[in-house]
Amino acid sequence: MRPRAALTGLTGVSRHENAGGKSHPVTDLVERAADLVKPVKPKLRGRLHAAMVPASLSAGIVLVCLPRTQQTALACTVYSVTAWLLSGTSAVHHLGTWGPLGEAVLRRLDHANIFLIIAGTCTPLAVLLLPPDQRNPLLWTVRTDALTGMAFRVLWVNAPRWPHTPCCLALGWAPVRYLPDFFHTGATTNAAYSYLHTVVDDHSRLAYSEILADEKKETATGFWPRAQLFFARAGVTVERVLTDNGSCYRSRDWRDALATAGITHKRTRPYRPQTNGGVERFNRTLLDEWAHARPYRSEAERREAFPSGCTPAITTADTPRAQANHPPAASPTSQGDTTGPLNANGVRSGT
Repeated sequence: MRPRAALTGLTGVSRHENAGGKSHPVTDLVERAADLVKPVKPKLRGRLHAAMVPASLSAGIVLVCLPRTQQTALACTVYSVTAWLLSGTSAVHHLGTWGPLGEAVLRRLDHANIFLIIAGTCTPLAVLLLPPDQRNPLLWTVRTDALTGMAFRVLWVNAPRWPHTPCCLALGWAPVRYLPDFFHTGATTNAAYSYLHTVVDDHSRLAYSEILADEKKETATGFWPRAQLFFARAGVTVERVLTDNGSCYRSRDWRDALATAGITHKRTRPYRPQTNGGVERFNRTLLDEWAHARPYRSEAERREAFPSGCTPAITTADTPRAQANHPPAASPTSQGDTTGPLNANGVRSGT
């Protein structure tokens, strides 16, 4: 029966000596052969990363040139640079042979870039899809976690898992609580899209619209006093108003704003022509005859073309002062005039 030391030596697991104090000859042979064999990298390792270097650079340049605001362009720059660094570092690491020291340094940088790309991805999402009160906490959290994780990877390579794991979890879970806000805003951004808010007096069917930056409840609540002022100047005493079913019009803030003035709120109800013919039809007409009527070079040009003079039911009053510059139009046109104003049902008056 072979001694235990000889058995372990044959497998190459350890270099125990036998009872005579000499290493097993087979063990020495295996170890010398292992020293002569160099590790072979897979042929495709690093090729995908190398292909992504020019792709990420080209796409990043286009992405940085598209935004219309400096803040958005800066956020896209952060994302583009982190994506390019991730691909470039991995390509350099896996395609070359760098020796023990170079291999160790590149491996540390490659692993550190994982934290960097997560923080870089969160930056444009937070800037474009979140208000400042939510954006800043998210950015501070992911950037702090990313810097901490990079420090562990680069400066403290042999760090235990217990300080490193919470950092990874915090970085991965930080954006999760903001997912409802991301999905609510969708693919639109405050820099490139506007939102049309409309209320219709349920008796006269006089409508009031504004172009606003978002669909938040605070925005809708601030929109209502300007609508009240418009109706009052038109000589309309509002008792009931119609709106669509947007979440901002189902909020408690909107309900309280109407209740303070003693006004009843009615929303669009499914399969109810009495309400479907109001706000939804009015918005559809605006989209067809204004928003999508012709190509616009910018969102600012689209706003300037908002049809404040084509109907007594529309004004572009972003502020009370602006309302004074767009008073209600005169009475409807005569019978048969196909160029007359539109009522809240999207039908030209006199037709």
